[in-house]
Order: sequence, then structure tokens, then C-alpha cells
Amino acid sequence: MEKRQISENARPVFLWADEAQNFLHEYDADYQATARSSRICTVYISQNMPNYYASMGGEKSAHHVKRFLGTLGTKIFHANADIETNQYASSLIGDTFFEDSTESTTVSEHFSQTRGRSLKLERAVRPEQFVSLSTGGPPNNYKVSGYLHRQGDCLMNGLSYIKMNFNQQYKP
Repeated sequence: MEKRQISENARPVFLWADEAQNFLHEYDADYQATARSSRICTVYISQNMPNYYASMGGEKSAHHVKRFLGTLGTKIFHANADIETNQYASSLIGDTFFEDSTESTTVSEHFSQTRGRSLKLERAVRPEQFVSLSTGGPPNNYKVSGYLHRQGDCLMNGLSYIKMNFNQQYKP
């Protein structure tokens, strides 16, 4: 795919890999790093990060897996119960400031009330939030939710991520 002359054949190429861990090779990161300049779009779908580790040699392959994932510019995270995958997604989305309000009331001889506000830096999406995302089917009105993350591209309100709902019954 990459050897073709895109000046002569500019048609984009699409590579779809469901259960991608079954097709992944340690050199896919090299391929993925240059695929876009060859007008190649790839979609890798897997249940969780440990699937990638297992297919690439176990825990010692962590740097290969992270290198590979680092070449993917857009990632979508759906409902997942794997702790490591959810921590990765949460970390990738990043931190944001939340307002933390406090209030204290003392009743004794003298009444006293104190209010305060401060900013706290916390995960924008906590790892445990991925467990409760809707999974579609009739119980969820055929809606699946997930977080889309794009590197270097602010999607809405200056953020690199957005929570989205996908309609399983969508017909173009």
C-alpha cells in the first residue's frame, strides 16, 4: 500500500482490523507512522490493551504496544471493565480544573459561617466512568456511548476529547 505512487493513484486506502490484536505485528508502529502520507486510513478495534500485550509477547511488550498506540491520532473508548485500559484512556484525555466549594457553619454563642471556592486539578474523565458507558441494544435504545480523543485537534470548547453517542440503527 505504501509503495504505490499516490501522484498516479490518489485514491485513499482503508484498512479495517476488527479484533486487531490477532493481526498486529511489532512493526505496525513503523507502518502506522507513515501511513497517512500514503493516504492510508487504518482502524484497529480491540477490547482492551492486554489483548495487544498478549499478542506482542506479554508484559515485556508494553513499550511496543504504547509506541503503536502513540501513532494512532484518533481513539474512541467505549464501555470497558479493564482497569489498565480505562486508566490509559483517562490519562490520555488528561486533567482539568474543577471548582471545589466548601462551606462551614459553627453555631455556639456566636454564629459563624465560612464559604470558600478553589480550583482542583483532577482527571477530566475518571477511569471508573468507562464502566458505566451505555452499551447499546434494546436496553439502551440502540445507543452506544464513548469518548473520542484526537491528538492536536480541539473538538469542542478547546478540548481534545468529546463524549459521543452512536446510534446502532443509523442508516445513511
